Order: sequence, then C-alpha cells, then structure tokens
Amino acid sequence: MHKRLGEILVAEGIIDAAQLQEALSSCAASGARLGEHLVEQKRCDEAQIVGALAKQLGIPIATLSPEISVPDSVLAYLPAELARARCLMPMGFTADGALELVLADPTDMDLLDEVRFQTGCALAPRVGPTSALTAAIARHYPLAAVEISPPSPQPGLAQDLEARVSALEAEIEAIKAALAGINAG
Repeated sequence: MHKRLGEILVAEGIIDAAQLQEALSSCAASGARLGEHLVEQKRCDEAQIVGALAKQLGIPIATLSPEISVPDSVLAYLPAELARARCLMPMGFTADGALELVLADPTDMDLLDEVRFQTGCALAPRVGPTSALTAAIARHYPLAAVEISPPSPQPGLAQDLEARVSALEAEIEAIKAALAGINAG
C-alpha cells in the first residue's frame, strides 16, 4: 500500500505529526489540497511537495528548465487552452510511444482520462512544480498578440442606415393601413 502524501512528508522530517493534523483539519474544512495548503502556510516548498508526490506515486519528476525546448509537433497534441487551464504540458514521447505529460497534480484521474481521450495516446505522467510548469507553458504556448483597433468609419454608412430605417417605417405604415382596411371591411 502506498503511503499518503502527509505520511511521506512526516517521514522525511519536512513537517511533524502535529503540523500534518492541523493541515488535514484545515483542508477538510476548506476543501483545499494538502500540498497546496502546506506551501501556502510555508510549512514546506513546492519542490518538497513535488518530491513527495513523485515518491508516493512512483513517477518521475520532470525537468522544466528554460533550456528545454519542446517541439511544435509534440505541443500540437495538447491544445494551449487546456494546457493553461489545467496546468499540464506534453514534453515528448517515451521509447514505447507514450506521451510524456507533466502535471502539477498527477493524481487527477479525470484530467488524465480527458487527455488520453483527446490525444488518443497512452500517457506517461510526470510531476512538476506548478510555478515551473506555468512558466514552461507560457514559453511554449505564447498568447497570440491580438490587436484591437476601432473600425474605420465608412463614409455614408449613417445616411444609408437612416434611409433603410425610413423605408422600413414606411412599409410598416403601409401594412398597418392595409390591415385597417381589411378589418373595417
């Protein structure tokens, strides 16, 4: 049986049993995830949580340094919107053809199923720190520059619209008159 994240952190001396109990109580009340809560409370850092998750799940820790470049052909497997929204990124393929996928939360089975369905690939999950993963996603999936400029005014457009409105109003009046004549007769 796998040890729980909190048990691993206590066993490694990162937090003590009392800190774990306090964190578990807080998480139960707020719905927060244990690792995120411990980092937020400065009981440990991201790297310690990532290391404990890797140990707990038996998966490798991903290296997400700025020197690493992921080919566009690999990035194409995962839409940028999904990568940004769910904090995950494809890195390459294993020797047996599985898509290496770095996640901040490799325990999210619904997300893994969604990616497996969208890509049609077997997955080889890796765990990575949220901050490094967010930076890597920003580097590899840059936001498209969107230039918003006001529409250029078209000469005569206002006059054309006024003429159309007047014509429609005249049609409406003609229809009303015709209906009044029918109802009177």
